[in-house]
Amino acid sequence: MSRGGCYLCRWQIEIYFKVLKSGCKIEERQLETAERIKPCIALYMIVAWRVLFVTMFGRECPDLPCTALFEDNEWKLESP
Repeated sequence: MSRGGCYLCRWQIEIYFKVLKSGCKIEERQLETAERIKPCIALYMIVAWRVLFVTMFGRECPDLPCTALFEDNEWKLESP
């Protein structure tokens, strides 16, 4: 991998952790035991990845419809 490729990967990792820390506010969670912290972090890591993926995808393909990334129940507001 070239230096540029390594730098790009590093930058994406930095952005991922920024989303995890700032967007998900992972540092504000007041969980005191490992058995509580681990599932919380695991869930927020998935959320942060999804936010980063959708953001990057939207920038690369701004004309692509949301249905390319989301199921109908994820983006439609359905009333009972």
